[in-house]
Amino acid sequence: MKLGSDLVDVDAVVAHSAAPRPVEIDPAAARALSDTERLAAEVASGARAYGRTTGVGANRNVVADDQDGGHGLRLVRTHAAGAGPDLGVEVARATMLIRAHQLCRPGSGIPLHVVEALVAAVADDRTPVVREFGGVGTGDITALAELALCLLGEHPWRDGIVCLPCRHGDHLQMADQSLYWARIGRSGAAKPFERRHRQGDAEL
Repeated sequence: MKLGSDLVDVDAVVAHSAAPRPVEIDPAAARALSDTERLAAEVASGARAYGRTTGVGANRNVVADDQDGGHGLRLVRTHAAGAGPDLGVEVARATMLIRAHQLCRPGSGIPLHVVEALVAAVADDRTPVVREFGGVGTGDITALAELALCLLGEHPWRDGIVCLPCRHGDHLQMADQSLYWARIGRSGAAKPFERRHRQGDAEL
């Protein structure tokens, strides 16, 4: 299934939730995403953009302090607060496929590498635990925030795996973390993973 060009209707979502199909980003959609990413960055550099340069909700008129580049990550962390029973793997698969399909339609300004990470997780059948109770107003905000933390390596996937968080082109971070995990494996130590080069976009 090529996201960004193929039809993703109810039948496709139901089929994927039961038996995941191979997915990828249509090359034309990827090019368009890169174009809108650049445009969004240009617009946000000279004007307020909800959630990107401001807070959200009641703080929508408050200019965000993003001197450390962590505004988006802080938003995700504060919204990752789902509660209640797990809705199951089929709901999680459907949620991820629908969100990936939406983001592959250019217009949001989301960085291409974030969409690539999400689509790779869909293709690999990685799913977060999706809780029954979420936000008021935008009911899926907590599920999407927890999905973002899985992609960032701050939260385990449903199978307990915590993936190495790395941005496109962040080779130093990948090398550093791979060697760290190798040392832990040889020593048998069960230490928490300290990420010294913390980066990540939180624009799901």
